[in-house]
Amino acid sequence: MLYVGIVGAGKGGTALFKILSGIPDVEIIGVADLDDKAPGMILAREANIFTTRDFTELLQDPRKKIIIDATGLENVNNRLRELADNQTNIVDSSAALLMMLMVESREKLIRKLEEQSGQMAELARELSDTMMEISATSEKM
Repeated sequence: MLYVGIVGAGKGGTALFKILSGIPDVEIIGVADLDDKAPGMILAREANIFTTRDFTELLQDPRKKIIIDATGLENVNNRLRELADNQTNIVDSSAALLMMLMVESREKLIRKLEEQSGQMAELARELSDTMMEISATSEKM
């Protein structure tokens, strides 16, 4: 099991929350943001996941964990690294952005495949209908 905390619950942190909460081997230990009304904070509370305005509280979890800095703020990342113990890995916002881009790309590919699958199913239905019409016409002859 991977234990993950997310610092920053805006657009990027929310996207990461949605991605990670769908992975069975990942447990989100908490989300931190100064804004209690940030979208990721709201989602976390709805999922009964710990939320805090103080990211240092995420660092206090004794398990080996990954803290993802989704703020993009150098001072936040520096502070996380200063306070992290040997049980904590800090993922900076550049790596978080890379993860999000990879997932977005995968999701676009899945949507495209679903669309093409639907088109192929429609084509198969049309072909079946045409074959039935040809069959019915040839029986009449």
